[in-house]
Amino acid sequence: MTQRPKHLFAVHFDIVHGCQLRCLGCPNSTLEPRIQSISVEDFAHCLGHIDVERIHTFRLFNFGEPLLHRHLSSIVEEIPKHRWKASIVELSTNGQRVDWDELEEMVKLEIVNRLVVSCDGDGTPESYERLRPPSKWEKLVEFLDRARFLRDRWAPAMQLCTRTVIDTAADAKRWEDFLRPRGWNPEFRRWMVLPGSKANL
Repeated sequence: MTQRPKHLFAVHFDIVHGCQLRCLGCPNSTLEPRIQSISVEDFAHCLGHIDVERIHTFRLFNFGEPLLHRHLSSIVEEIPKHRWKASIVELSTNGQRVDWDELEEMVKLEIVNRLVVSCDGDGTPESYERLRPPSKWEKLVEFLDRARFLRDRWAPAMQLCTRTVIDTAADAKRWEDFLRPRGWNPEFRRWMVLPGSKANL
């Protein structure tokens, strides 16, 4: 008889299907799904069917934008109510559209312990906005600064990270110089081929 696994390394859970951006390297750029949010009740029901003891990384992201959920704090509040435990609870966002009151309530819970912002390009406003339409550079800057303030005030153990797609070492250096003084730790990767993307960059 096959033994039931006790651990999962990663779970990706979209609490919002769809996104307001049309990033060139993302399937949403051509699929253009209608934005739909899972109810708190259905989310709790799904979590109750995860039949393991521990998850290393529980990520509130797949290809949807979680900050579009109008009940984000209530969603996050469900996570520790279940029999399994997650070492890392991560929320990954584009940071372009934010209900700041709702985000603050979520941060206060101290359940999400890693906040990740996705940002691509060579570290210049022009490249960022070209690759992630209709993003605005100034909104990214606002999110980085205000989210750090909320972290520092309510959840000092929360990690602040970015995941950035780049082409060259010079791109990475430009992002490093921009992000680290703001308290964010960048991670870098190359472009990936994702079916349905407008451009396989």
